[in-house]
Amino acid sequence: VQLIGGWTYDYRWERLHQRGRAFDAALWSWTDSPLAFALREGVVLQGIPDIEARRVRLQVRRFVPFGPQGSIIEAVEDGMRATGEPLFRDLRMERAARVSSGRIVLQHPADALAFRALSAGMFNLRLIGVLHGTARVETAAGFDTLSADGDFDSSVAVALHAGDDVFIRSATGELRLARIELRSAPEPQ
Repeated sequence: VQLIGGWTYDYRWERLHQRGRAFDAALWSWTDSPLAFALREGVVLQGIPDIEARRVRLQVRRFVPFGPQGSIIEAVEDGMRATGEPLFRDLRMERAARVSSGRIVLQHPADALAFRALSAGMFNLRLIGVLHGTARVETAAGFDTLSADGDFDSSVAVALHAGDDVFIRSATGELRLARIELRSAPEPQ
């Protein structure tokens, strides 16, 4: 139990349960406890020392060793499904991101849908869903924002290196994603 907690614990379970009336019941449930949740999510946290301006700090990376690879993400009844050409890995939800009513729901700026690029290049990231506010797509190179007030289908061009993380967040308002597609951008002629 301590080994699983030491390599997977990031308070995500608490953020999803928010210590409400069902907190105590979920805490001791065989199917919904923090331990069962961590095993189901399959996310491993790895601390990597980093030296910056003569200071050593711990950089935390998240991995999903047995997770799917793909280029298309869709919400399904019991979580997310990745299909298509293998362009990303380490697909995960962070903080209080969740799947509800066939959508990936991001309500707070700390909530995120994240994945790691398998190869380098220019890509188009297509987001389809409902947004009442502003969404933010973050990469190592910076970030882009999208604004909408209702249903939307938008694309963002992203430059990625192999191993770069991509984070999709709600900067303001609620973001409900139905489908996310990562496609290689055609090379300019």
